[in-house]
Amino acid sequence: MNSRDRSPDMNPQQIGCSPGYTFAHYRLEATLERYLWSIDRVEKLGYKNFGLEILEPEHVALYRQPGAISRILERSYRTGVNLAHFTLWHCCTSLTSSDLDRRKLGVRQFSEGVEIAKQLSIPLVAIGSAWPPEWVRSYSPEYEHAPAAEYFTPSTTEYEHLWTAYSEAMRQCLEIAEKESITLGLEPRANSLVSTADSFLRLWEKLGSEQLRCVLDMMHCAFQRENVPVAIKKLGPRLAILQVCGTDGRTLNHLPLDPEDVGLKRAIASLAEIGFTGTVDIELYGMPVEIVDDCYRNAREILERHIMGSTC
Repeated sequence: MNSRDRSPDMNPQQIGCSPGYTFAHYRLEATLERYLWSIDRVEKLGYKNFGLEILEPEHVALYRQPGAISRILERSYRTGVNLAHFTLWHCCTSLTSSDLDRRKLGVRQFSEGVEIAKQLSIPLVAIGSAWPPEWVRSYSPEYEHAPAAEYFTPSTTEYEHLWTAYSEAMRQCLEIAEKESITLGLEPRANSLVSTADSFLRLWEKLGSEQLRCVLDMMHCAFQRENVPVAIKKLGPRLAILQVCGTDGRTLNHLPLDPEDVGLKRAIASLAEIGFTGTVDIELYGMPVEIVDDCYRNAREILERHIMGSTC
């Protein structure tokens, strides 16, 4: 290969710690002090990139406390931990709703998240896909805000109408993000309207915005039986984040990384092939709190070895 045609090498500096770290310790009991604590902790675990999030609508108030934004930015500066993205879970289900008023609520909630991200100078806001809540019989039990377990579609006509309505809600979110020069990352999730790289690309082609990128989660890929290296190459420059964890392919558990996981090695090799410049986020939770930090430290070390090996 001519050196001029060679894809840029990946760098361990691309490794990130997802907001799942705070969730692994505290679940939905989020506070500003716990997010500040997390920034300190992930720096000690060797991470240079970290993500914040809004889990529930009431958590918006955490960032609106007097001095909250300044305290977060000061902690980021002092530790050298880059705030790489801001995940908004509080709007995801509403955006997929079959009810117009609830979709409008989702767009407003997304807008308030973008406002906070701008104040924090975070360049990427991420959301996850879901199934219309009106068409869900039960949700997966592995974690709060997990996707549907039992669900249905009333009819082909209603599904197509909903897809069009969801696309319009996403278009409005994109316009909000674009106005602030913020990238919108969408995570395909199992049993959701957008569940694979292909369904993400269907939406991307409909909206046609370079500001819309994919957040690909290896756990959801395993559950959907999606080939991760193939998905990475399909997405190409539209991939913003790869979320990695151990998977069993049967549940929605985010398991510790296995250093001998061939699938992970192949995924990292595929990232190197496409010249990926985004973040590779480690997302682990569901294990006892006592081992969370060890799991995140070990995962970073495993990922560093894979990344260095992919560039040899």
